[in-house]
Amino acid sequence: MGASFSMKLTLLTTSYPLTPDSNSGIFVARLVENLPKHIAVSVILPAASRLDILTAEQENPAILPFRYAPRQFQILAHAPGGIPVALKNHKWTYLLVPQFLVAMFIRCLRSARKSKIIHANWAICGLIGGIAGYLCNIPTVTTVRGEDITRARKSVFDRIILSCSMKLSTRIVTVSNSIAKWLLEQYPQSLNKIRLIANGVSDKFLLINPPSGTQAKNYKIRLITIGSLIQRKGVDQIIHALKRLNNCVPLHLTIVGDGPEKQTLMQLVVQNGLSESITFVGSIDPDQIPQLLAAADVSLLASHSEGRPNVVLESMAAGRPVIATDIEGVNELITHGRNGLLFQDGAIEELAAHIMKLAEDQEARLAMGLAAREFIIEHGLLWSNTANKYTQLYYEAIEEYTSCAG
Repeated sequence: MGASFSMKLTLLTTSYPLTPDSNSGIFVARLVENLPKHIAVSVILPAASRLDILTAEQENPAILPFRYAPRQFQILAHAPGGIPVALKNHKWTYLLVPQFLVAMFIRCLRSARKSKIIHANWAICGLIGGIAGYLCNIPTVTTVRGEDITRARKSVFDRIILSCSMKLSTRIVTVSNSIAKWLLEQYPQSLNKIRLIANGVSDKFLLINPPSGTQAKNYKIRLITIGSLIQRKGVDQIIHALKRLNNCVPLHLTIVGDGPEKQTLMQLVVQNGLSESITFVGSIDPDQIPQLLAAADVSLLASHSEGRPNVVLESMAAGRPVIATDIEGVNELITHGRNGLLFQDGAIEELAAHIMKLAEDQEARLAMGLAAREFIIEHGLLWSNTANKYTQLYYEAIEEYTSCAG
């Protein structure tokens, strides 16, 4: 006998983890996992080129991929960096975009007819979901992320997509204060629509023990950076910084993730004579991230732009200090010198100096890590809290939409 659901939700996304080692849209999956059980979720997402995925049948959430090309050509989504990177690296994939959007719309429309609300992730999904919601007479909630803002600032076309998405949505959710501020500046007429709901972390990260307070004389500092190996993540900056520190302090960097820049980065490591100091582990099961952070002393992020990176939240929850680029979405989490260190994008010497500081000053390293964890606890940045806020927002949007329609 099936479960009883009081709300049916269509969740539209271009990224979602389809294999155990995938981090594609993992934050979307974490939200779905933490929603109340009385919400029946249908996840609408692009199909992939692999055959060994989506084999397990489940009632909630229901995973409903849409096909948009012959299987071997379905490479627009799910790879590191998502659709923007796929379009950049494979120009021919632009030919797939029209049928991709049509297939997404048809699959979303079919699901929306049986739902009370649509939750779209990213502006393009907000546009598609907003049209489907309008036709089915149900509200659409759209979550706008850092990539949406970055693209809207550079491209008139992407700005139009964002504008249409906001117009068609009953509620707009942002994941950071900086995104909310920008949207309010650009779309003051949408003041009553915009809500801030930050992503969270699993409480598993809070259970990680702090690093040992004792340290051998020649202790090798364990650094880690986690994320897609794409240009936007700036991993090359970390490698160049370690080159400047070579032989100055014993350290080792673990690079977690995969992507189109992997071979270039591996060559850079060899060219700089850092093969003994840097290890590439590739993509891993997201559930192994706590174990990797537990084995690290310091987490690094050198991105050129971000929304509100989950890896920073997870590192902070694990009690590890973060050295990160001083960019929007990151600097509202890290207070320089208190719970981490910030450096200007491109300032390799500054990054190297920060790594040296935390490598040499164990007391500061431990204190910043504890302060980082306290920040997560103080602000309640857990997925369970995030899911509760979204649930409240769903009901709020449904009530408002129903009253306006009536």
